[in-house]
Amino acid sequence: MTDLWPIVTALCALATGFIVGLPMLWRRRLEGETVDDWLAVRRAETDDEVLLSDAQLRVWDDKETDSAVPGSEHAVTAASSKPGYQIALAGVIVLLTVTLYDHIGA
Repeated sequence: MTDLWPIVTALCALATGFIVGLPMLWRRRLEGETVDDWLAVRRAETDDEVLLSDAQLRVWDDKETDSAVPGSEHAVTAASSKPGYQIALAGVIVLLTVTLYDHIGA
């Protein structure tokens, strides 16, 4: 066993802590700017009718897309809210780190 194994173990533990622990502490709220808010900002920024009509079409298209896909507002945070994915990712990182260290650094 070389002297670098404790360093590799500590760095793997640190990476695992970031992957598993940080998302549990730092969560993004689902609420935010809606497409209607975005359109209101565009109306305040410009007086060009062509740009405003294009923005209106984008808003309508976004609303149709959101209504066609049920539960799409929760799809972004579904994977990050489950610790199983995070633990699996941490395991893959540790396994690849140990394998790489064993083949190259040992």
